[in-house]
Amino acid sequence: MIGSPEYASHRSGLTLIEVLVVLSVLSVLVALILPAALRVREMSRLNQCSNNLRNLSIAMMQFEQDHHRLPGAGYFLDPSSNRGGDTSQPVQLHHNWAVLLLPYVDQSTLFQQWNLDEPIDSAQNGPLLDQTIAVLRCPSDSTLSGQGDLSYALNGGWGFTTRTTDGVGDCPVATSHRSENGDWELVKLDLNGDGHACSGNASLDDRDRKHFKQLGLFFVENWWVGKNLRKPDYTERFYGLADIHDGTSQTFLITDNLCNGFRDDDPLGRFANPHPLRTMFFVGNACLDGKCIREGVDYSRSNSGASKINSGRSQPEQDHAIPNSDHPGGVNMTYADGHVRFLTEQIDGRVYAALASPQGSFLNGTPLAQGIISSDDF
Repeated sequence: MIGSPEYASHRSGLTLIEVLVVLSVLSVLVALILPAALRVREMSRLNQCSNNLRNLSIAMMQFEQDHHRLPGAGYFLDPSSNRGGDTSQPVQLHHNWAVLLLPYVDQSTLFQQWNLDEPIDSAQNGPLLDQTIAVLRCPSDSTLSGQGDLSYALNGGWGFTTRTTDGVGDCPVATSHRSENGDWELVKLDLNGDGHACSGNASLDDRDRKHFKQLGLFFVENWWVGKNLRKPDYTERFYGLADIHDGTSQTFLITDNLCNGFRDDDPLGRFANPHPLRTMFFVGNACLDGKCIREGVDYSRSNSGASKINSGRSQPEQDHAIPNSDHPGGVNMTYADGHVRFLTEQIDGRVYAALASPQGSFLNGTPLAQGIISSDDF
């Protein structure tokens, strides 16, 4: 009978050993399944991030067709009074490439609210800085805040231009190392190796500026060119796609950088900020101390140390202008022909620098000669 003691004494059950075996099997299954699930999730994020970059590259090309040039990475208004180092009228931050691409990424309404002739903190522009724009946000970016995020950066080559403390404008500089207060130290670039850098002598400095343009695709510029500024008070430097002589398929356009976008300790730390450290990425300076004499150029520096891809993952937002991502092993990179490719963080420095340069072939015969690369190199 079912209720009899004899039946009860023979009911089956799990022993402690059997329970432990089952738990061990389950833990092994979880250990196998969980990483696979995480890999699938990251692959989905990687693909979405890649799609964002592809859409941004299409927007960039549409902008180039309409304006016969690529946009500036960032725009400033540098008052002529600063030519003598006078800072009583400080440089005004205007806008950057992301603002100019808004009409090409289904954000025409937001763009129409923007006043490009005013600084980003003006009464009209300031309230727009916290907008969330999906195509500007990589889903793998661990720093996303939902307020003015930006996960991408443009190819700035070796550095950017600034005005020196003694008033020399349009001076090419590269980030060097951090000072005791954490700010980047800037080194002037003597790109033709003649011993002069930002001297104030136009005939000497223009030689460095020529090479500087050949090393990167995007630059910071002065706003209101042709309206309020006259030479030498403004900087206007840009490329059209037809000017990329090394081939659009072998020239960097846009990449991941999770160190851009929102910064909670800076009210202007949002997607529209034009500061070069917040809009571009730079390959490492291959010239020792910025002096590009033939024996001082070593392209292994271009992807090493603080300039190595993904070395700035733990750096504060808007403070590390190199390709950085939360993608394991590298970053998404868009090229000037629109294709997207995963770029390993172990890429050879010579190849890395050559892919940043749109006119590296013009550097042959100079101390900056980069040599020929093939698609197998990257």
